[in-house]
Amino acid sequence: MPTMLNHAPRSAFPFSVQTSAASATASNTMACPIAAPDFGRDFLSDQAHQFLRLELDNGAVIPSVRDNHLLSRCANHLMAICRCSQRTAETYAAQAIAELASHRSSVAFDIDRSTTYCLFVNDRASGTTRAISAAEVLALLRQAEAAAVAA
Repeated sequence: MPTMLNHAPRSAFPFSVQTSAASATASNTMACPIAAPDFGRDFLSDQAHQFLRLELDNGAVIPSVRDNHLLSRCANHLMAICRCSQRTAETYAAQAIAELASHRSSVAFDIDRSTTYCLFVNDRASGTTRAISAAEVLALLRQAEAAAVAA
């Protein structure tokens, strides 16, 4: 027979998510400083998105191609609270930054069709799909780096 778990009633938890400081002081609960989790993402992704949302609310801007300060801060945060490796933390931080920077874009990558050397890009606005080789991506990156150095 399965074991039944006894869960504490909601009022036993010391934190609840409040929408404003006024509503937090009006009740007996303390405002939780972290946004409610998104259960559609894994823990590391959710922590990265929460960190970045807080940073953006406090005036940070999505970094440009050559600015890694926000990426570094987010990765350090993930390593501290999740005890993950630097590589893992940087991966999740970069993914979260790219998702936040591109969420309103009409262009998205088709991961199911893409391979190690071919990236399929869907343009939802025009309804077209383009395939870009790894060699073409490298050429675009080198061109962007050369333009950044020249500027």
